[in-house]
Amino acid sequence: MHSILDLTNAMATDEDIEALSTLGGYLIFSILNRRPLSKILTLVDAGAPLWYQDDEGTSPLHAAAYVEDDELVRILIGKGAIWNAGMANRLAYLASCSFAIFYSR
Repeated sequence: MHSILDLTNAMATDEDIEALSTLGGYLIFSILNRRPLSKILTLVDAGAPLWYQDDEGTSPLHAAAYVEDDELVRILIGKGAIWNAGMANRLAYLASCSFAIFYSR
């Protein structure tokens, strides 16, 4: 298996993607269940993707804000968490819809 951090590599496998999804989901779960900061940071340092969003659109940063953990919010942003991931996804969706409508004419 390739490094689970190497999704930009064209060689990333379904196993890599599944591992990242599992790690990202567990990171969100751990934050929402108020696991100790040291355990959460261990997951982050192990490669848990800060960009990951669960089926409801919740990211690790959203989870930290939801549980009102200011320290964790600052840490996640400092480590590269995307603060506007939901907005970026919505804008990408709107752009793709506009493109489809324009070119379907």
